[in-house]
Amino acid sequence: MATKSKKTSAARKRSVAPMLPDSTCPQYVRLRTLLDSVEIGSIRYYLDGTDSWEKNKHFEALEPLLMNVINLVFQGPKKITCPPGYSNCNGVCVPYQCYSGG
Repeated sequence: MATKSKKTSAARKRSVAPMLPDSTCPQYVRLRTLLDSVEIGSIRYYLDGTDSWEKNKHFEALEPLLMNVINLVFQGPKKITCPPGYSNCNGVCVPYQCYSGG
C-alpha cells in the first residue's frame, strides 16, 4: 500500500503585484504612455541633431526640462533619496550602476 510523502518544506507564498484600483488604472496608463513618449521622443530629438553642435543644443534644451520632472518626483535636487535597488547617478535615480565614462 502506497503512502503519501510528507512535505518537508514550508509552503511558498506566491508573490503577486498589487492591483491598481479601477479608478487609478486610466491615470496609470496615461502616465505610462506619457513617459514612453518622452523617453523615445527625447532620444530621437537628440539624435536628430546633424552635428555635435546641434546635438549639444538639443541636449541643453532637454536636460533642464527633464530635471524639473525628476526634481518634482524625487522631492528636489537637495533631497534626492533613491529607493532601494536604485543608484544616485549625478542627482538622478536609476535602476543600474552609474556610468561615468565619456
